[in-house]
Amino acid sequence: LGEGSMIDRNNMELRHFVKAFKVHAMNTAPFETTIYMDVDTIPCNKDFVEKLLDLYGNEVDLSLHPELLYIYDIPKTSDEHYQGNTHNSALVIMNLKSPRVHFFLQTYHKIFYENKNRPRIDQPSLGWAMTLTHREGGFTHNDISDD
Repeated sequence: LGEGSMIDRNNMELRHFVKAFKVHAMNTAPFETTIYMDVDTIPCNKDFVEKLLDLYGNEVDLSLHPELLYIYDIPKTSDEHYQGNTHNSALVIMNLKSPRVHFFLQTYHKIFYENKNRPRIDQPSLGWAMTLTHREGGFTHNDISDD
């Protein structure tokens, strides 16, 4: 598939495949609460699962890291909080008991796969899926801090 070289990193077809795998993996997670982490995300604490679930995983639909620092200042009631490249999918905590999360995941999958440009990044699809889920009503999420 690839060896992680700069040539591989610049191979748009390979990058699309990697992002497509992520979108698919999130969509087919079999657990009630799922933590998805990119392979290059390295936990700094041996109890990271418990800490993440205690801080972010129990009371909302979705928790993920904002891509841009200013996003903390935009209320979650605003579409602007969700659109574009405002959140990162390297670490996502999903409450799969929520029908809103299933709507989000199906929307994320559909937007990503219907993009004829075969995107090499998934944040625009993620942002639009969050926006559309927010517009459906009742969608709750946490922004994971760097702490």
